[in-house]
Amino acid sequence: MPVPQHFIQIAKGTPGVQTDAEMYAPHRDIANNYVWLLQSAMHQLHPDRLEDWLKAFALAAGIGPEEIAKTVETFAAAIVLLKTDLTIQKPLEALDRAGFFATPPAAQVILCAKLGQIITGAYCTAVRDVSDPRRPPQVNDVNALVAAATEVATAWREYQAK
Repeated sequence: MPVPQHFIQIAKGTPGVQTDAEMYAPHRDIANNYVWLLQSAMHQLHPDRLEDWLKAFALAAGIGPEEIAKTVETFAAAIVLLKTDLTIQKPLEALDRAGFFATPPAAQVILCAKLGQIITGAYCTAVRDVSDPRRPPQVNDVNALVAAATEVATAWREYQAK
């Protein structure tokens, strides 16, 4: 399935306004940086570096070292499959083939929580690096994020009330 042209390169600046601004490619950036971010998360999942709250969560969920070990191995194997087997079109297929879904869900949550922390930390650093303090911040994307979060929060509150 080809990637739409508007996803491949985007000009910095105001959408719809002709510009000579440098082009950037979000797909390229994700492809080039995700493995590095995942590697950072893997390093932080080391038992000597894992936060106490995640260790407590593992203990409460009955997750031992072998379950966490198998989870990180199978997740890494899925990423290798996504990179090397171009017949795989969806990440769920790679995760399934690598055996990730056979690992305990609580161990998957530990890995995904750590990965979320790393991605959020990388975003914070990156947004500070590219922000120009002389210009007002562009907030349309974060306004859409707040709207999505509000929608989900409302749905959960309604779900709880049922």
